[in-house]
Amino acid sequence: MNAKKRVDRPRIDHDPLLAEKIVRANTPEKALNAMEKDLHLVEAARATDNRIVSLDDAARRYFCATSAIAGELRQILWVNPAMETERPIQWLEEGAPNEEERLIRPPA
Repeated sequence: MNAKKRVDRPRIDHDPLLAEKIVRANTPEKALNAMEKDLHLVEAARATDNRIVSLDDAARRYFCATSAIAGELRQILWVNPAMETERPIQWLEEGAPNEEERLIRPPA
């Protein structure tokens, strides 16, 4: 795929303002470490199509909790491809449409 130039690698800049909001959210150390590890996914999603496909449900929960302070996270859709109940294949076949239940949101 790389040799045939079918892989698009957009330039993704680190977002220090978002990183600072995550730190200021009084996030527990365990959650902070998980979010720092996956922040590149969020930055890539924001620079492209606002979609993340990841197995890491813990990071997803942490980003959801932090989205109360970091509103820019609430634009991102997240799907776990291993969760059959999330219908990941069907969602992708349909063009990964915006669906409210996939959005990163603070817990109710």
